[in-house]
Amino acid sequence: MSLTPRGARRLLWLALAFTAPIPFYLAGLEIAPLARLFFLSVLVWGVVLTEGAAGALGLFSVLAGVQVLVGGALLWALAALIARASRSQTGTARAVVVGVVIVGLVGLSLNDVYRTPLSSRRPESNLLGLFD
Repeated sequence: MSLTPRGARRLLWLALAFTAPIPFYLAGLEIAPLARLFFLSVLVWGVVLTEGAAGALGLFSVLAGVQVLVGGALLWALAALIARASRSQTGTARAVVVGVVIVGLVGLSLNDVYRTPLSSRRPESNLLGLFD
């Protein structure tokens, strides 16, 4: 199996977006993956589209959008750095390195590493409980 640097960057970015704990603020400070921030942002944007952007809701929608863009760009840069570091390796070795990083991220995310005070169940969570 061979993996190009471009494919490695994309796979790593997806894995980071769904597992890497990043801090963000939407009515409460959370430390969770970019995917959760995007999910909460879509909820805020939906309310803004139906109810309007009056009061703090407009501010939260802009804040959500900026955080999604900045978080996505930072994770893209991190994935690009990891992919660039593996550029000198063969495609098979690169695939192994990317696989190990992804398995490590998933393994880490199965522990209670996320702080989710906006959750309906508990303030700490793992990957399986992020969207409770």
